[in-house]
Amino acid sequence: MVKYSFVFTKEMADLLRKFREQAGLSQLEVAKSIGLSAKSGDSYISRLEKGDVKQPFLGTIISYLDACHTPYLNFFAKFSQLRFKERHQEIMSHTSSDVILTRNKVKGKNLIQKIDRDTALYAEKIKYQRKTPYLDKDKLEAKIAREISKYLSDHNVDKKLYPTYLDFAYFVLPRVLNPKPNPPLDVKPWLKSGMQPHLLHYINRMIYKIVHQEQKKLHRRKIPTTEKQKKMVIGFLKYRVMIEQVETEVHKLLNELEVPFSQYHLYKDFARECFSHLRKLYFKDQMLLSQRFAQSIRGWKESKLDENVLLKVKETTIKVFQNLFVSPIQK
Repeated sequence: MVKYSFVFTKEMADLLRKFREQAGLSQLEVAKSIGLSAKSGDSYISRLEKGDVKQPFLGTIISYLDACHTPYLNFFAKFSQLRFKERHQEIMSHTSSDVILTRNKVKGKNLIQKIDRDTALYAEKIKYQRKTPYLDKDKLEAKIAREISKYLSDHNVDKKLYPTYLDFAYFVLPRVLNPKPNPPLDVKPWLKSGMQPHLLHYINRMIYKIVHQEQKKLHRRKIPTTEKQKKMVIGFLKYRVMIEQVETEVHKLLNELEVPFSQYHLYKDFARECFSHLRKLYFKDQMLLSQRFAQSIRGWKESKLDENVLLKVKETTIKVFQNLFVSPIQK
């Protein structure tokens, strides 16, 4: 029997009892299967199922599950789901009523469930984050290759050109990793037969984004305190709810303009970028905000998006932002 012990919770005890009842076994039958005597075994199983045994041996739990013909993974998966729900309920209990009301205004049960799921996943992510010692270049190149191949496939690019696009990506990567300013990127030498400049510019942006994400992971600090985690999760929940409202309005706009469905996700990405600019600059520097909008529109035009649609998406995003953050007097 495995002699490692661990902290045993009431939730675990309740799960064991449910598995035993589903198997149609009595406490005495489980005790005998485990190898305990009839007199002491019945009492021990009873205390175990009540949660009175605080640190049972892991081997005892495994033997109990074997007696109930229950796979170990089922037990720990169920327990993980319970903890997941409890943590989410705890987060929601500390969330202000105005955020809950805003969340409940999101149309569609599935969307609310999606927001709740993303919030819970974010909570788990910040709970178990660890600082990595260095940026693994091999893994970074592999991730870039996967993302670019997927992007090229989505845009029906000739597979014969994949290696050339990847060579371009590996040419750009050292520029991105270089902390010193780089000269403007010249894509003309890469314009071979069939290669598209807008794809090269998009790949360039994609690499900057991937490297930025990996560097953020690299520089994460130590695990935040429980109170800090709650604040971070509540902040994420607020942001997630607001983004859902932005995407809903942008989706309606794209339907009205009869934009091809294959481009919806690109316009929504642009809307998120606009929303990010608004949050950072709307109340600080309107001139810089206008410049950022212009830069974003120029960049997304290279992905063959319609400038008029981009401008309307920007206006829609501004309206949603103003409804969320700006009082009627400030408007």
